[in-house]
Amino acid sequence: MEQANKISEEVAERLSLNREAVIADFLSLEPLLQRTNLKTSLQSDERENKPSVSKEIPILNLPDFSVDSTSNVSEKDFVDRFVNHVENCGFDYDREDLLAFHISAKEQSPIILGGTSGTGKSSLPVLYAESLAGDRESDFDFYLPVDVNPSWTNPSDLLGYMDAFEHRFIPASSGMFRQMTTAQHAHRNLGPDAPIFIVCLEELNLAQPEHYLADIIQAISRSPGKQFINVFDENAVKNDDQFKSFAHLEIVPNLILVGTVNFDETTRPISKRLLDRCNLIEFKVNDHLPIQNNLEARTGIAAVKGPPVLQADRKRWSNRDSNIEPEVIDILDQIYPILNTLGCNLTHRRQKLIYRFIANSNGLCKNIEALDMQLLQRIYPQIRRLYRPGALDALDELIKKLEHKDVPRTLKALRVLREEERAASTLVFGEE
Repeated sequence: MEQANKISEEVAERLSLNREAVIADFLSLEPLLQRTNLKTSLQSDERENKPSVSKEIPILNLPDFSVDSTSNVSEKDFVDRFVNHVENCGFDYDREDLLAFHISAKEQSPIILGGTSGTGKSSLPVLYAESLAGDRESDFDFYLPVDVNPSWTNPSDLLGYMDAFEHRFIPASSGMFRQMTTAQHAHRNLGPDAPIFIVCLEELNLAQPEHYLADIIQAISRSPGKQFINVFDENAVKNDDQFKSFAHLEIVPNLILVGTVNFDETTRPISKRLLDRCNLIEFKVNDHLPIQNNLEARTGIAAVKGPPVLQADRKRWSNRDSNIEPEVIDILDQIYPILNTLGCNLTHRRQKLIYRFIANSNGLCKNIEALDMQLLQRIYPQIRRLYRPGALDALDELIKKLEHKDVPRTLKALRVLREEERAASTLVFGEE
Protein backbone atom coordinates (compact mmCIF):
# COMPACT_ATOMS: atom_id res chain seq x y z
CA MET A 1 0.00 0.00 0.00
CA GLU A 2 2.81 2.37 0.90
CA GLN A 3 4.58 1.64 -2.39
CA ALA A 4 1.35 2.34 -4.32
CA ASN A 5 1.00 5.70 -2.60
CA LYS A 6 4.58 6.61 -3.51
CA ILE A 7 3.94 5.70 -7.15
CA SER A 8 0.73 7.78 -7.17
CA GLU A 9 2.56 10.77 -5.71
CA GLU A 10 5.34 10.46 -8.29
CA VAL A 11 2.83 10.27 -11.15
CA ALA A 12 0.96 13.31 -9.82
CA GLU A 13 4.20 15.27 -9.52
CA ARG A 14 5.26 14.43 -13.08
CA LEU A 15 1.84 15.37 -14.42
CA SER A 16 2.05 18.71 -12.61
CA LEU A 17 5.52 19.50 -13.95
CA ASN A 18 4.83 18.37 -17.51
CA ARG A 19 1.15 19.22 -17.85
CA GLU A 20 1.20 20.61 -21.40
CA ALA A 21 3.50 17.87 -22.72
CA VAL A 22 1.31 15.13 -21.22
CA ILE A 23 -1.83 16.64 -22.75
CA ALA A 24 -0.16 16.91 -26.16
CA ASP A 25 1.03 13.28 -25.98
CA PHE A 26 -2.44 12.09 -24.99
CA LEU A 27 -4.07 13.93 -27.89
CA SER A 28 -1.55 12.46 -30.32
CA LEU A 29 -2.73 8.96 -29.27
CA GLU A 30 -6.36 9.71 -30.13
CA PRO A 31 -6.22 8.28 -33.71
CA LEU A 32 -4.71 5.02 -32.37
CA LEU A 33 -7.45 4.73 -29.73
CA GLN A 34 -10.08 5.22 -32.42
CA ARG A 35 -8.70 2.31 -34.47
CA THR A 36 -8.90 0.05 -31.42
CA ASN A 37 -12.55 1.09 -30.85
CA LEU A 38 -11.61 2.68 -27.50
CA LYS A 39 -13.21 6.03 -26.81
CA THR A 40 -11.33 8.90 -25.26
CA SER A 41 -12.96 11.21 -22.79
CA LEU A 42 -13.37 13.67 -25.64
CA GLN A 43 -15.56 11.14 -27.50
CA SER A 44 -17.88 10.13 -24.69
CA ASP A 45 -21.41 9.09 -25.72
CA GLU A 46 -22.72 11.64 -23.27
CA ARG A 47 -20.60 14.54 -24.50
CA GLU A 48 -23.22 15.90 -26.88
CA ASN A 49 -25.86 15.88 -24.16
CA LYS A 50 -23.74 17.72 -21.60
CA PRO A 51 -22.88 21.40 -21.68
CA SER A 52 -19.23 22.09 -22.32
CA VAL A 53 -17.30 23.70 -19.47
CA SER A 54 -14.65 26.12 -20.63
CA LYS A 55 -13.02 29.35 -19.61
CA GLU A 56 -14.57 32.57 -20.80
CA ILE A 57 -12.23 33.99 -23.41
CA PRO A 58 -11.73 37.78 -23.48
CA ILE A 59 -13.12 39.35 -26.62
CA LEU A 60 -10.51 41.10 -28.75
CA ASN A 61 -12.09 44.48 -29.46
CA LEU A 62 -9.56 46.53 -31.39
CA PRO A 63 -10.35 50.26 -31.04
CA ASP A 64 -10.86 52.49 -34.05
CA PHE A 65 -8.18 55.14 -33.60
CA SER A 66 -9.47 57.64 -36.12
CA VAL A 67 -7.46 60.84 -36.45
CA ASP A 68 -8.60 64.15 -37.88
CA SER A 69 -5.19 65.39 -38.89
CA THR A 70 -1.53 64.55 -38.55
CA SER A 71 0.03 65.98 -35.40
CA ASN A 72 3.00 68.30 -35.66
CA VAL A 73 4.36 68.67 -32.13
CA SER A 74 7.93 69.93 -31.85
CA GLU A 75 10.22 68.07 -29.48
CA LYS A 76 11.09 71.19 -27.49
CA ASP A 77 7.39 71.99 -27.00
CA PHE A 78 6.71 68.44 -25.84
CA VAL A 79 9.60 68.39 -23.35
CA ASP A 80 8.36 71.71 -21.92
CA ARG A 81 4.84 70.22 -21.73
CA PHE A 82 6.19 67.14 -19.92
CA VAL A 83 8.25 69.14 -17.40
CA ASN A 84 5.37 71.54 -16.71
CA HIS A 85 2.90 68.68 -16.27
CA VAL A 86 5.20 67.01 -13.74
CA GLU A 87 5.40 70.25 -11.76
CA ASN A 88 1.65 70.92 -12.03
CA CYS A 89 0.95 67.48 -10.54
CA GLY A 90 3.14 68.33 -7.55
CA PHE A 91 6.27 66.28 -8.33
CA ASP A 92 9.83 67.57 -8.24
CA TYR A 93 12.09 65.22 -10.19
CA ASP A 94 15.52 66.33 -11.35
CA ARG A 95 15.21 67.80 -14.84
CA GLU A 96 18.13 65.61 -15.96
CA ASP A 97 16.14 62.50 -15.00
CA LEU A 98 13.10 63.72 -16.95
CA LEU A 99 15.29 64.43 -19.97
CA ALA A 100 17.02 61.05 -19.66
CA PHE A 101 13.63 59.32 -19.52
CA HIS A 102 12.39 61.13 -22.63
CA ILE A 103 15.51 60.42 -24.69
CA SER A 104 15.50 56.77 -23.59
CA ALA A 105 11.83 56.43 -24.58
CA LYS A 106 12.59 57.97 -27.96
CA GLU A 107 15.30 55.49 -28.90
CA GLN A 108 13.05 52.41 -28.40
CA SER A 109 15.17 50.72 -25.74
CA PRO A 110 13.30 49.49 -22.65
CA ILE A 111 13.64 51.75 -19.62
CA ILE A 112 14.18 50.51 -16.08
CA LEU A 113 13.43 52.93 -13.24
CA GLY A 114 15.27 51.83 -10.12
CA GLY A 115 15.65 52.81 -6.51
CA THR A 116 14.18 52.20 -3.10
CA SER A 117 10.44 52.12 -2.54
CA GLY A 118 8.69 55.50 -2.49
CA THR A 119 11.04 57.47 -4.77
CA GLY A 120 8.40 58.13 -7.44
CA LYS A 121 9.38 55.43 -9.95
CA SER A 122 5.83 54.34 -10.76
CA SER A 123 4.50 57.89 -11.18
CA LEU A 124 7.00 59.01 -13.83
CA PRO A 125 5.78 56.80 -16.73
CA VAL A 126 2.17 57.76 -15.92
CA LEU A 127 3.06 61.45 -16.13
CA TYR A 128 4.86 60.83 -19.41
CA ALA A 129 1.85 58.97 -20.85
CA GLU A 130 -0.45 61.83 -19.82
CA SER A 131 1.88 64.30 -21.52
CA LEU A 132 1.92 62.23 -24.71
CA ALA A 133 -1.87 62.05 -24.81
CA GLY A 134 -2.28 65.82 -24.54
CA ASP A 135 -5.91 66.92 -24.61
CA ARG A 136 -7.05 63.89 -26.63
CA GLU A 137 -10.33 62.35 -25.49
CA SER A 138 -10.45 58.56 -25.71
CA ASP A 139 -12.13 55.67 -23.93
CA PHE A 140 -8.99 53.58 -24.39
CA ASP A 141 -6.20 53.73 -21.81
CA PHE A 142 -2.90 53.99 -23.67
CA TYR A 143 -0.97 53.35 -20.44
CA LEU A 144 -1.00 49.86 -18.93
CA PRO A 145 0.51 49.06 -15.52
CA VAL A 146 1.33 45.36 -15.06
CA ASP A 147 1.81 44.04 -11.53
CA VAL A 148 4.52 41.38 -11.72
CA ASN A 149 3.74 38.23 -9.74
CA PRO A 150 6.61 36.48 -7.91
CA SER A 151 5.30 33.13 -9.21
CA TRP A 152 5.91 33.99 -12.88
CA THR A 153 8.43 31.61 -14.45
CA ASN A 154 7.90 31.77 -18.24
CA PRO A 155 6.54 34.11 -20.96
CA SER A 156 3.09 32.47 -20.88
CA ASP A 157 2.55 33.94 -17.40
CA LEU A 158 2.88 37.42 -18.90
CA LEU A 159 1.30 36.95 -22.34
CA GLY A 160 -0.94 33.87 -22.27
CA TYR A 161 -0.99 30.14 -23.01
CA MET A 162 -2.43 27.53 -25.38
CA ASP A 163 -5.47 25.48 -24.36
CA ALA A 164 -4.50 22.15 -25.95
CA PHE A 165 -7.96 20.62 -25.50
CA GLU A 166 -9.93 23.49 -27.04
CA HIS A 167 -7.20 24.45 -29.56
CA ARG A 168 -7.34 28.10 -28.67
CA PHE A 169 -5.15 30.78 -27.14
CA ILE A 170 -5.95 32.18 -23.68
CA PRO A 171 -4.48 35.68 -23.04
CA ALA A 172 -2.96 36.24 -19.60
CA SER A 173 -4.83 38.40 -17.11
CA SER A 174 -1.92 40.89 -17.07
CA GLY A 175 -3.36 42.68 -20.13
CA MET A 176 0.07 42.71 -21.79
CA PHE A 177 -1.09 40.70 -24.82
CA ARG A 178 -4.05 43.01 -25.44
CA GLN A 179 -1.91 46.15 -25.16
CA MET A 180 0.69 44.78 -27.57
CA THR A 181 -1.93 43.63 -30.10
CA THR A 182 -3.67 47.01 -29.95
CA ALA A 183 -0.39 48.88 -30.46
CA GLN A 184 0.47 46.59 -33.38
CA HIS A 185 -3.01 47.04 -34.88
CA ALA A 186 -2.70 50.84 -34.65
CA HIS A 187 0.80 50.80 -36.14
CA ARG A 188 -0.19 48.66 -39.13
CA ASN A 189 -3.42 50.52 -39.88
CA LEU A 190 -2.48 54.12 -39.11
CA GLY A 191 1.26 54.13 -39.76
CA PRO A 192 2.69 57.56 -38.83
CA ASP A 193 -0.64 58.62 -37.28
CA ALA A 194 -0.54 55.78 -34.73
CA PRO A 195 -0.86 56.84 -31.07
CA ILE A 196 1.80 55.96 -28.50
CA PHE A 197 1.29 53.11 -26.01
CA ILE A 198 3.17 52.48 -22.78
CA VAL A 199 3.45 49.28 -20.73
CA CYS A 200 4.99 49.52 -17.26
CA LEU A 201 6.01 46.31 -15.48
CA GLU A 202 5.72 47.22 -11.81
CA GLU A 203 8.52 45.72 -9.68
CA LEU A 204 9.70 43.58 -12.57
CA ASN A 205 12.36 41.88 -10.44
CA LEU A 206 9.86 40.34 -8.00
CA ALA A 207 10.06 37.37 -10.38
CA GLN A 208 13.09 36.37 -12.47
CA PRO A 209 13.06 38.71 -15.52
CA GLU A 210 15.36 36.38 -17.47
CA HIS A 211 12.58 33.77 -17.39
CA TYR A 212 9.23 35.46 -17.94
CA LEU A 213 10.76 38.18 -20.19
CA ALA A 214 12.89 35.73 -22.18
CA ASP A 215 11.08 36.28 -25.50
CA ILE A 216 11.03 40.06 -25.13
CA ILE A 217 14.74 40.21 -24.24
CA GLN A 218 15.57 38.22 -27.36
CA ALA A 219 13.30 40.39 -29.53
CA ILE A 220 14.75 43.74 -28.42
CA SER A 221 18.23 42.47 -29.32
CA ARG A 222 17.24 42.46 -33.01
CA SER A 223 17.07 45.35 -35.44
CA PRO A 224 13.88 47.48 -35.61
CA GLY A 225 11.34 45.81 -37.89
CA LYS A 226 12.57 42.36 -36.86
CA GLN A 227 11.60 42.47 -33.19
CA PHE A 228 8.99 39.71 -33.20
CA ILE A 229 7.82 37.45 -30.35
CA ASN A 230 6.46 33.99 -31.10
CA VAL A 231 3.56 33.88 -28.64
CA PHE A 232 2.03 30.60 -29.86
CA ASP A 233 1.88 28.30 -32.89
CA GLU A 234 -0.75 29.72 -35.26
CA ASN A 235 -1.32 26.23 -36.69
CA ALA A 236 -2.28 24.92 -33.25
CA VAL A 237 -5.41 27.07 -32.98
CA LYS A 238 -8.68 26.84 -34.88
CA ASN A 239 -9.07 28.91 -38.04
CA ASP A 240 -11.77 31.05 -36.45
CA ASP A 241 -9.69 31.86 -33.35
CA GLN A 242 -9.80 35.64 -32.91
CA PHE A 243 -6.15 35.75 -31.84
CA LYS A 244 -4.78 33.67 -34.73
CA SER A 245 -3.39 36.67 -36.62
CA PHE A 246 -1.48 37.77 -33.51
CA ALA A 247 0.51 34.56 -32.99
CA HIS A 248 3.63 36.60 -33.75
CA LEU A 249 3.69 39.95 -31.95
CA GLU A 250 5.99 42.77 -32.97
CA ILE A 251 7.50 45.27 -30.56
CA VAL A 252 6.31 48.15 -32.71
CA PRO A 253 7.91 51.63 -32.59
CA ASN A 254 4.77 53.18 -31.05
CA LEU A 255 5.11 50.94 -27.97
CA ILE A 256 7.28 52.06 -25.04
CA LEU A 257 8.37 49.39 -22.54
CA VAL A 258 9.11 50.51 -18.97
CA GLY A 259 9.85 48.58 -15.80
CA THR A 260 10.32 49.59 -12.19
CA VAL A 261 12.65 47.81 -9.77
CA ASN A 262 13.19 48.04 -6.04
CA PHE A 263 16.73 47.54 -4.82
CA ASP A 264 16.08 45.70 -1.56
CA GLU A 265 16.10 42.24 -0.01
CA THR A 266 12.67 41.29 -1.46
CA THR A 267 13.75 41.35 -5.11
CA ARG A 268 16.13 39.62 -7.50
CA PRO A 269 19.22 41.31 -8.99
CA ILE A 270 19.02 42.52 -12.58
CA SER A 271 21.30 40.49 -14.85
CA LYS A 272 23.95 42.10 -17.02
CA ARG A 273 22.23 40.61 -20.06
CA LEU A 274 19.09 42.62 -19.34
CA LEU A 275 20.97 45.75 -18.26
CA ASP A 276 22.92 45.63 -21.52
CA ARG A 277 19.68 46.11 -23.47
CA CYS A 278 18.03 48.76 -21.28
CA ASN A 279 18.53 52.24 -19.91
CA LEU A 280 18.55 52.17 -16.10
CA ILE A 281 17.60 55.43 -14.40
CA GLU A 282 18.14 55.19 -10.65
CA PHE A 283 16.45 57.55 -8.22
CA LYS A 284 18.35 58.39 -5.05
CA VAL A 285 16.43 59.30 -1.89
CA ASN A 286 18.98 61.89 -0.83
CA ASP A 287 19.11 63.64 -4.19
CA HIS A 288 15.77 65.42 -3.96
CA LEU A 289 12.30 65.36 -2.49
CA PRO A 290 9.98 64.04 -5.21
CA ILE A 291 7.00 66.02 -3.86
CA GLN A 292 6.66 69.79 -3.57
CA ASN A 293 5.77 71.09 -0.11
CA ASN A 294 2.68 73.03 -1.18
CA LEU A 295 0.97 70.35 -3.25
CA GLU A 296 -0.34 66.84 -2.93
CA ALA A 297 1.61 64.97 -5.59
CA ARG A 298 -0.67 62.77 -7.64
CA THR A 299 -0.92 61.83 -11.30
CA GLY A 300 -3.95 62.95 -13.27
CA ILE A 301 -4.79 66.02 -11.16
CA ALA A 302 -3.67 68.54 -13.80
CA ALA A 303 -5.01 68.87 -17.34
CA VAL A 304 -2.58 68.66 -20.24
CA LYS A 305 -3.03 71.11 -23.11
CA GLY A 306 -1.93 70.45 -26.65
CA PRO A 307 -2.41 67.86 -29.40
CA PRO A 308 -1.46 64.21 -28.82
CA VAL A 309 1.99 63.04 -29.82
CA LEU A 310 1.86 60.52 -32.68
CA GLN A 311 4.45 58.13 -34.06
CA ALA A 312 5.26 60.60 -36.86
CA ASP A 313 6.32 63.14 -34.25
CA ARG A 314 8.63 60.68 -32.47
CA LYS A 315 10.16 59.60 -35.77
CA ARG A 316 10.80 63.23 -36.69
CA TRP A 317 12.52 63.78 -33.34
CA SER A 318 14.97 60.93 -33.98
CA ASN A 319 18.55 61.96 -34.78
CA ARG A 320 20.34 58.64 -35.03
CA ASP A 321 22.67 59.79 -37.80
CA SER A 322 23.92 62.90 -35.98
CA ASN A 323 27.65 63.21 -35.47
CA ILE A 324 29.14 62.65 -32.02
CA GLU A 325 31.52 65.32 -30.74
CA PRO A 326 35.20 64.21 -30.64
CA GLU A 327 35.41 65.02 -26.90
CA VAL A 328 32.87 62.29 -26.12
CA ILE A 329 34.66 59.69 -28.23
CA ASP A 330 37.99 60.64 -26.61
CA ILE A 331 36.59 60.18 -23.08
CA LEU A 332 35.22 56.73 -23.91
CA ASP A 333 38.54 55.80 -25.49
CA GLN A 334 40.44 56.84 -22.34
CA ILE A 335 38.26 54.85 -19.93
CA TYR A 336 37.93 51.79 -22.18
CA PRO A 337 40.75 49.71 -20.59
CA ILE A 338 39.64 50.71 -17.07
CA LEU A 339 36.11 49.49 -17.74
CA ASN A 340 37.52 46.12 -18.83
CA THR A 341 39.23 45.78 -15.44
CA LEU A 342 35.97 46.68 -13.68
CA GLY A 343 34.09 43.97 -15.56
CA CYS A 344 31.84 46.29 -17.58
CA ASN A 345 33.47 46.08 -20.99
CA LEU A 346 32.46 48.66 -23.56
CA THR A 347 31.09 46.12 -26.04
CA HIS A 348 30.03 46.90 -29.60
CA ARG A 349 26.34 46.85 -28.61
CA ARG A 350 26.87 49.06 -25.58
CA GLN A 351 28.95 51.56 -27.52
CA LYS A 352 26.38 51.69 -30.34
CA LEU A 353 23.52 52.32 -27.89
CA ILE A 354 25.49 55.04 -26.07
CA TYR A 355 26.20 56.82 -29.36
CA ARG A 356 22.55 56.48 -30.41
CA PHE A 357 21.37 58.01 -27.13
CA ILE A 358 23.80 60.93 -27.48
CA ALA A 359 22.73 61.51 -31.09
CA ASN A 360 19.09 61.56 -29.98
CA SER A 361 19.91 64.20 -27.37
CA ASN A 362 20.86 66.83 -29.95
CA GLY A 363 18.78 69.95 -29.51
CA LEU A 364 17.93 69.02 -25.92
CA CYS A 365 21.31 69.07 -24.18
CA LYS A 366 25.04 69.05 -24.89
CA ASN A 367 26.77 65.84 -26.00
CA ILE A 368 28.83 65.78 -22.79
CA GLU A 369 25.66 66.04 -20.69
CA ALA A 370 24.15 63.12 -22.60
CA LEU A 371 27.36 61.15 -22.00
CA ASP A 372 27.00 61.86 -18.27
CA MET A 373 23.49 60.34 -18.44
CA GLN A 374 24.72 57.28 -20.30
CA LEU A 375 27.65 56.63 -17.99
CA LEU A 376 25.10 56.60 -15.16
CA GLN A 377 22.55 54.51 -17.05
CA ARG A 378 24.70 51.94 -18.87
CA ILE A 379 28.16 51.84 -17.26
CA TYR A 380 27.73 52.57 -13.54
CA PRO A 381 25.05 49.85 -12.93
CA GLN A 382 27.40 47.18 -14.30
CA ILE A 383 30.37 47.95 -12.05
CA ARG A 384 30.31 44.90 -9.78
CA ARG A 385 32.56 42.51 -7.85
CA LEU A 386 34.90 45.21 -6.59
CA TYR A 387 36.43 42.68 -4.21
CA ARG A 388 38.52 41.30 -7.08
CA PRO A 389 42.26 42.13 -7.13
CA GLY A 390 42.88 45.49 -8.78
CA ALA A 391 39.19 46.45 -9.00
CA LEU A 392 39.28 49.19 -6.36
CA ASP A 393 42.45 50.63 -7.90
CA ALA A 394 40.70 50.66 -11.27
CA LEU A 395 37.73 52.47 -9.71
CA ASP A 396 40.10 55.11 -8.31
CA GLU A 397 41.69 55.46 -11.74
CA LEU A 398 38.27 55.86 -13.40
CA ILE A 399 37.36 58.63 -10.94
CA LYS A 400 40.68 60.34 -11.63
CA LYS A 401 40.15 60.16 -15.42
CA LEU A 402 36.70 61.75 -15.14
CA GLU A 403 37.56 64.42 -12.55
CA HIS A 404 38.29 67.08 -15.15
CA LYS A 405 35.47 66.10 -17.48
CA ASP A 406 32.02 67.67 -17.30
CA VAL A 407 30.23 64.57 -15.95
CA PRO A 408 29.30 65.63 -12.37
CA ARG A 409 26.49 63.13 -11.74
CA THR A 410 28.63 60.15 -12.75
CA LEU A 411 31.50 61.38 -10.59
CA LYS A 412 29.21 61.78 -7.60
CA ALA A 413 27.86 58.24 -7.97
CA LEU A 414 31.35 56.74 -8.40
CA ARG A 415 32.68 58.54 -5.31
CA VAL A 416 29.75 57.30 -3.22
CA LEU A 417 30.41 53.78 -4.51
CA ARG A 418 34.10 54.09 -3.60
CA GLU A 419 33.28 55.22 -0.06
CA GLU A 420 30.80 52.37 0.37
CA GLU A 421 33.38 49.83 -0.77
CA ARG A 422 36.03 51.33 1.50
CA ALA A 423 33.63 51.16 4.47
CA ALA A 424 32.73 47.56 3.61
CA SER A 425 36.42 46.60 3.42
CA THR A 426 37.06 48.19 6.81
CA LEU A 427 34.12 46.31 8.30
CA VAL A 428 35.31 42.95 6.96
CA PHE A 429 39.08 43.23 7.25
CA GLY A 430 39.48 45.95 9.89
CA GLU A 431 41.57 49.08 9.67
CA GLU A 432 45.16 48.71 8.63
